[in-house]
Amino acid sequence: MVSSLSLSLMKQSSKTVKENKRTRMRQHSTRRTQAKRSQRMRQRLIDATITCLAEKGYAKTTIGRIVAHAGVSHGATGHHFHSKAALITAATEEMTRRIQRIQTDLMNELTPGAGFTAWAEGVWSRLHATPLIRAVLELSISARREQDLTKALQGLFSEVVDGFRTEALQEARQSFGNAGLVAGIIPLTTSLMLGMAIQYNSRGETPELAEQLDLWAQLVEPHVSPQKSLDSRSAGFQSG
Repeated sequence: MVSSLSLSLMKQSSKTVKENKRTRMRQHSTRRTQAKRSQRMRQRLIDATITCLAEKGYAKTTIGRIVAHAGVSHGATGHHFHSKAALITAATEEMTRRIQRIQTDLMNELTPGAGFTAWAEGVWSRLHATPLIRAVLELSISARREQDLTKALQGLFSEVVDGFRTEALQEARQSFGNAGLVAGIIPLTTSLMLGMAIQYNSRGETPELAEQLDLWAQLVEPHVSPQKSLDSRSAGFQSG
């Protein structure tokens, strides 16, 4: 038979095991909460950096201004980023991800049924006429003076200029008659809109910008229809 002492020890051991399990669960929950809080803090700083770049420019995007905009303490900032350069690097990575998401959404909408005009208007309104591209332009100017920025920004600039190219070619092969032409027009449209974005950010929305976009769409639209429609059109603009 089990003695009273043995029963007492067994109960105590079971109680200890349960208490240890609860303690581990609390610690795990605490660490998870802290990790989420830390990630939210980091994201607030990154978002504030992008906003400051778009609104104030690189030179005026100081740690103090970022901290004030994010509503956090200097100490919290130092815990996540040791310098302005580290914050800028994280911001460029975030901007690249955002641009990739927008580009993917836009490419999914590029179909013969939707039309090139509607797609081009989407590229302009949802990407190039936004604070996101304004921040990119600010960094592109600063990179010429700040050599430390150059490497960090290479991926971002490449995404803005060439990000549509690969997806465009794949989508064009599936949906359009002249894949090579469409795949060439897409990055050309991006380059055109970057130039328009510079005008937009220096002078604001003007009738000329809308006219330029409309004219470009009119020139391109007839040449990005399905092959059966292209066959009945002039081949002067086609690339074979």
